[in-house]
Amino acid sequence: MDATERAVGVLLEAEEKLAAVLRDSVEARAYEAVASVAAISNRLAGLIEEVQQRDPLPPSHSGDLSQRPRSEPSPNNNPGNRASSKVSRGRPGAYPRFARDGDRLVKIGWSKKEGKEYEHRASRTAVQGVVSALRANEDREFSMDDLLPMTDHEGEEIPSYQAYLVLAWLRSWGAVQKASRGGYVCQSERLEQGELDAAWEDIASPDAEEDSE
Repeated sequence: MDATERAVGVLLEAEEKLAAVLRDSVEARAYEAVASVAAISNRLAGLIEEVQQRDPLPPSHSGDLSQRPRSEPSPNNNPGNRASSKVSRGRPGAYPRFARDGDRLVKIGWSKKEGKEYEHRASRTAVQGVVSALRANEDREFSMDDLLPMTDHEGEEIPSYQAYLVLAWLRSWGAVQKASRGGYVCQSERLEQGELDAAWEDIASPDAEEDSE
């Protein structure tokens, strides 16, 4: 893992922790704190976008991560309710979304700075590696710092950006949930292989979704 990958992982972890602080502030009705934390979160989101746009990963990783702007957003299929849902074009609030391109998981995000979509990708071996690490953690609360670095079934280290991508996908359909203290908790029954395979098959490919419009 090179310095850029590690830096992106640190920024993504900080973004998750700020989101937890923001939720706690809203629940406590500490509205001045909400405004302050939201401003910090906005600046951090901008920094993450800037790093991702300016410092893409080296060519050796280009098959696993891409940030290719797409002229047309594609709707997301939500594995949590096993039903596809149409998303209005160009609505930043509708992101992130997930799609499947062959054996790669695609996270579709929205760049506020560029005003367009970008994509991150992770191989299915990375998905399986992250899930294996989470299963080994059982039902204990964890942070990503506790589990990184992760490895796939061949013992290869999974880049941290892919681990966070997989985590976001698992959270999108309820296999992983936020915990009260800012960490995460796995829903073990949803990480069983049958559930995982069904969720994977439910993800539509970007081309298939666009053709269905």
